[in-house]
Amino acid sequence: MVILLLFIAFWLGLSWKYSFILFATLIIALLLFIFYRHGKKIFVIAVLLSLFGIGYSFVNIDRNKEQYEGFVYEAKDNYFLFLTGGERLYCYAKDNQYNIGDYLTITGYKRELNFTQIESSFDFAQFLNRKGVKYQIFATKTTVKFNNPLKLKLYREWFLNHFDKNTKSLINAVLFSSQDGSEVVKKIGDIHLLKLISASGIYLHAFQSFLEFLLCFKVKEKWAKLISLFVLLPYAFFTFPRFTVIRIIVMGFARWINHFKGNNFFSNHSLIGLVGFMFLFIDPYLAYQDSFILGFTIPIFMSFINKITGLFKKYPRKILETTCLLIFFIPFELKYYHSLSLLSPVIQIILTPLFLLLGVTSFISFCGLPIYPVVNFFGLLVTFSSTPISFLRWELFSSPMSEWLVTLYYFIYGLFLYYLSNGFRIIYRPLGIALMCLLITNFLPFENMISNQVFFINVGQGDACLIREQNHTILIDTGGSIYQDIAEECLIPFFKKKKIYDIDYVITTHDDYDHSGALASLKENFKIGKHINSPEDFPFKYGSIVIENYNQHIKESSDENEQSLVLGFHFINRDFLIMGDAPISIEKNIMSEYSHIPCDILKIGHHGSDTSTSHSFIEYLDPEVGIISVGRNYYGHPSSKVLQILNKAGVEIRRTDWEGTINYFNYIFM
Repeated sequence: MVILLLFIAFWLGLSWKYSFILFATLIIALLLFIFYRHGKKIFVIAVLLSLFGIGYSFVNIDRNKEQYEGFVYEAKDNYFLFLTGGERLYCYAKDNQYNIGDYLTITGYKRELNFTQIESSFDFAQFLNRKGVKYQIFATKTTVKFNNPLKLKLYREWFLNHFDKNTKSLINAVLFSSQDGSEVVKKIGDIHLLKLISASGIYLHAFQSFLEFLLCFKVKEKWAKLISLFVLLPYAFFTFPRFTVIRIIVMGFARWINHFKGNNFFSNHSLIGLVGFMFLFIDPYLAYQDSFILGFTIPIFMSFINKITGLFKKYPRKILETTCLLIFFIPFELKYYHSLSLLSPVIQIILTPLFLLLGVTSFISFCGLPIYPVVNFFGLLVTFSSTPISFLRWELFSSPMSEWLVTLYYFIYGLFLYYLSNGFRIIYRPLGIALMCLLITNFLPFENMISNQVFFINVGQGDACLIREQNHTILIDTGGSIYQDIAEECLIPFFKKKKIYDIDYVITTHDDYDHSGALASLKENFKIGKHINSPEDFPFKYGSIVIENYNQHIKESSDENEQSLVLGFHFINRDFLIMGDAPISIEKNIMSEYSHIPCDILKIGHHGSDTSTSHSFIEYLDPEVGIISVGRNYYGHPSSKVLQILNKAGVEIRRTDWEGTINYFNYIFM
């Protein structure tokens, strides 16, 4: 019985410590129960002890350090993905030294994924979810039981160290789909080229064709194709589990078998479908990955495109094929960049051959041929060519298409190509017009023309409020972070999604970095008008908006927070008050100087710190909603004291760390 109880405790995932607590509690309860006849008090004590022990054990199950055994199946610089018992787990590891194929025993505990995210930034949790990873394991001890002798990561680092800084960044992005945030990678990203080349694997197709061409001088076409596929296999090991590479190799072998062994038993479309279903059977989460979608839809679309362009001569055919592919990529461009570059077709035609040369030569050198100076030359050529071109960013802004709109877009486009390839003019012309109307509707800022909005933008631990009166814009504070460029990663993508092409006025309440730190980058990378930060500029009027500053004592104090502007305005049938970082002393001054300040929406001062937002000030304003702009921090914001004051006053609390960007909206005719 004792052994059975211990076994059950371990089966429930308890450690030895809590197993003995559970076991001892049950034994004590059993002994006391035997003496039940001696009085009810002893029985009550027995029950309480039993419940306490069992409850203590099960409450601490979550804290227990459980053991997980499994393989590392994906390794990045600061984390790895771990496969254990069919479950996929994320594990953070600074300067990660583990390799794909390492067999580990990890002692720790797991939790649901929880990462901070600012507006428009990369959603890492969603990225992992789409790979089938739902939980993070917090490791307290990691033991390597099998060390993969193939030091793939070390070899990759050794290989990259042969190149100059810019070429290294480009190769790392193209060959290994890893972006380091360098300036040259940013410039290539600005012209909307890098992600599409990396995701499509076009350089691998070019290398394979080049190798087949050379091999055909010595062997038959049949063996040339097979050898070129086997040459790609080591690259698949070094980039595993990068699906683009795996898909190209598997698809290549499938085509080879179907053609040379099966006498083309399957049509091209059937073969693509069979291989795609095979991948989805092995890993259903591939259906969420762009590399899978691109890899299996582009060949089908290309079959229709080739049928259409087959009647044209070589160069017009290439231009037409490129145009059709660029139309195909529009939803992905909007997803990656929130805009469509008008010059990207021309730029991509110019730079794609250079990228192919860089990709092919770097791949050849990765396979063992030391042509590093040649690769460096092509890297220098790409860098030199992209620098002036990156300034030609004539873009149409748009939010990413919704899933239903993307489905509709490709449905119409697919039908258009099908009927065009078969010459059904009466059908493909209306489809072409419908596709054009869909694109125009998506890019034109119709909503901005007929609506007004106020956004409290989720910039993490900082403040940023955008006021949009139709196409007139005012930004109050810019946010700022020492860990990331808030302008590049948050504000500018957000403006693009909202089809905002310039900011007319930027007002900063004070000079704290979390309120104005992103201003310099914003000026450099986006079109903005006048910057206002002086109390002499108020009251400030733009359009129908009049902004008042209620802090009249800015010049009397050397304290940064006491110098914060306190801005109020009436807009979209509501009264807004933005407190900046104004402390309680300023709140007292405001209450003594103004008999009444209208306030429906209060942007809580200093991110909910208890140095602001006194009970008397909340009673004085009587707001309906209190907005706290806050991110993950070690200051303790928002303070429980402030939350208690707001709750007691019946103020609805809204927080950017919970909701993301908070939006107030109305139409101009309402």
